[in-house]
Amino acid sequence: MSHYTYYSVLDKAAEILPDCMYRERKRASIMFLGLETSIMPDFSSSILKTTDQIIVEESHRRGRAVVDSFRWAVRPIYRLHTSGRVEHVATCTLLRVGGVPLLITAAHVIDQHARESQLLIGGKNEIVQLEAEFRSTTPPGADRANDHHDFSIARIPDVLLADLGDVDLISDRFVSHGRVVDKPRVYHCLGFVNSRNKAIAATPREAHCKLWTFTSISKSREDITEPWYKDREHVFLGFDGRHSRDPSTGAVINTVNPRGSSGGPIFSLGDFGTPEGLRPGAVWEPRLVGMIIEKSAKNTSLIAVRISSHSRLLYREAIFPIR
Repeated sequence: MSHYTYYSVLDKAAEILPDCMYRERKRASIMFLGLETSIMPDFSSSILKTTDQIIVEESHRRGRAVVDSFRWAVRPIYRLHTSGRVEHVATCTLLRVGGVPLLITAAHVIDQHARESQLLIGGKNEIVQLEAEFRSTTPPGADRANDHHDFSIARIPDVLLADLGDVDLISDRFVSHGRVVDKPRVYHCLGFVNSRNKAIAATPREAHCKLWTFTSISKSREDITEPWYKDREHVFLGFDGRHSRDPSTGAVINTVNPRGSSGGPIFSLGDFGTPEGLRPGAVWEPRLVGMIIEKSAKNTSLIAVRISSHSRLLYREAIFPIR
């Protein structure tokens, strides 16, 4: 399975770095790792980098680690047309919480497609029927468009788990149920977008899917303009509907439309707000923070609902203690 990685243009480094560590690029200022701290720089390595370079390079390293660890726990969802055509429609995330295998995705995916057609899921080697009993958030006024939690969860039946083959499930040790951090952070998103996963023939149903990943900085609360936003149960990631940055070349490229990534996970890449957190090779552990549910109306944010907002659903489905 191949995958694509795209980065939001990281022009907001000042928001996640201490003031003493940020210098405007137009002044051509550069910094040593550890400068203005009690940590002595390693002058033997002759490392001179801008803050943007440090963040992009370390984000790229940590993002690759997320993909290597969890790519097989993120699966594509398809719909089977009456004609036999298989069409990619969304993404789902597989978890193992309290020892129980679970599947989460956006509720609008289950609403829109389960009623109209048969849903399928991409396993390790083939596409299989998605048969599970889902519990979803209740939409205000019975209109899913007004449901900004948009969360659906199901236990994965033994038969389905066997049909999926040698996929992975994200252990609950990586699921974040902690406090909300107001300061912007860097997040890594995984999913399957429609434009990279075109319709395939019904026979054979081989799971030739292409993973899309995206790295961006979360927005500050004062930068969020969605009129319905009144809580701290979402993560708004900066999203430029026109341009992103290719991490391998640094070139600015056209942004991939994220349609189809709903249900995909977002992981925190750790704290970049300290000298130690920025040091290359810094020890960190990924945390599953949220699930992608929509793109903002103004095309400036990718919106995820926090997993911690639905700990009670996880508890009911897996007898998982809320912490």
